[in-house]
Amino acid sequence: AHLVVLCNTCRYIAGGFKEYSQMDVLQMAGRAGRPQFDTSGTCVVMCRAEQSQVYRKMLAGECTIESELQKQLPAHLNSEIA
Repeated sequence: AHLVVLCNTCRYIAGGFKEYSQMDVLQMAGRAGRPQFDTSGTCVVMCRAEQSQVYRKMLAGECTIESELQKQLPAHLNSEIA
């Protein structure tokens, strides 16, 4: 898709709403623009006004993203062994 629109930045989990993680947002935004067809892509994020700066920085690459693999590594290794 040339254009990706995130109509909301929250999802319903276990009886309440929770913000998407940075990785989820970046994954969805990364779907904008197909290398074989487009030279660029556009992502529109619709969020609450107080969250707009957070998403601007995130999509501009100004936020540090850290891996959480170490937290899940034993489960991943066990699933490969089993």
